[in-house]
Amino acid sequence: MKKTLIISIAIIAALCAIIAVAQSRSNDGDKVKVETTPETDTEIIASRVISISQDKFAKEVFDYTASEFKFLGSKHTIVDFNATWCGPCRMLAPILDSLSVENAGNINFYSVDIDENPQLAAALGIQSIPTLLFIPAEGQPRMAVGFFPREALQSAITDIFK
Repeated sequence: MKKTLIISIAIIAALCAIIAVAQSRSNDGDKVKVETTPETDTEIIASRVISISQDKFAKEVFDYTASEFKFLGSKHTIVDFNATWCGPCRMLAPILDSLSVENAGNINFYSVDIDENPQLAAALGIQSIPTLLFIPAEGQPRMAVGFFPREALQSAITDIFK
């Protein structure tokens, strides 16, 4: 009886270890080794989503106080309007983080907290969050409101930024 119990525990422990290794390998595609220290040797997911204020937005994306739209960037841009208390915003953040890593160098990703930047949110008519603003390098911007799964966002990126 004791032998069977010990063997069962050993098998369960081995299966748990195999599952843990498999899960860590399946997530490696989203990881970028940013920094390691001898003490931690930790891999960190590097997001390329940049949190910006309304002042920086007006200087780097477009001057929202101007009467006409003039894009100031040189690359396609996605701006995520969100708030820390918003559940769908928190669900969308890791998807945008992953897409920002995949599209690094081709698309700028920005995040704007509407509670910290109310003038910008009001000027752009942001009434629901999350709201995504897609700005092609050339052409007119488009907005999308609500949570979108990864596949839908990837499709929108492909369609809008042709």
